[in-house]
Amino acid sequence: RARAGCSRVGGRLALEDGKSRWISVSDKHSPYGYISPQLRGQSGYTLDGRAEAVNVPDDAASDAIAYDGRAVLDASGSATAELSMTVSGGRASAFRQFLVPAAESKRVDLFEREVMSSTLGNCRVVGYKLANLKNYDSPLTVRLSAKCTDMFTRAGDGVLLRALFPIDVAQLAALPEREAPYLRRQTFIGNIHYEVIVPESLKMPASLPAVTMGQGLFKVDVRDRVEGHAIIIDRAVEMPIARIAP
Repeated sequence: RARAGCSRVGGRLALEDGKSRWISVSDKHSPYGYISPQLRGQSGYTLDGRAEAVNVPDDAASDAIAYDGRAVLDASGSATAELSMTVSGGRASAFRQFLVPAAESKRVDLFEREVMSSTLGNCRVVGYKLANLKNYDSPLTVRLSAKCTDMFTRAGDGVLLRALFPIDVAQLAALPEREAPYLRRQTFIGNIHYEVIVPESLKMPASLPAVTMGQGLFKVDVRDRVEGHAIIIDRAVEMPIARIAP
């Protein structure tokens, strides 16, 4: 058994074929074989009388989120948007804990507060579909239809598009220097591919800046681009749970 604090408990099951399987036992919505980030890489011991030392596997591939979809802007800055979000691992478990017992009105509120506000901004969800809500061993997919406002603002002769799908890495360098370690408590492994259709009346930029940065396990790859009258948001992010020394 391995333990982090008092709420994260994992165990290693011995299988009939001589192999073993690590599982989390503190979350009923987790997929079979899932280990929470707080337990990965930790040391533990067997409870079979031998007290054999063991290490929990360090595999974050199951904690992932992917976005795709399309938004069509009008000349006022409003948009009709479709957004598909597929989540697995701990993120899917967190969503299921709320969605499974929640009434429809509560679900819409969650989608607007936790999904739309952090991706497309000020949006009103007008419809949704769920796939694999109670199939815990498969990724959870949420498909949202929304009406969005203030997707861009006028700036002189041009317009400024709202920052969509913001990647917040500023917290890692909030101070010029630190005297204490920084603890990142959540893993984020994400892929974003989203298309924003811009009205023909608006002038498009010639190109968008591409950025690739990273150190160790932290990686951010921004490949945003312009294709005709569409802005393609294309990004990949890996930010695992970590203890970062000063």
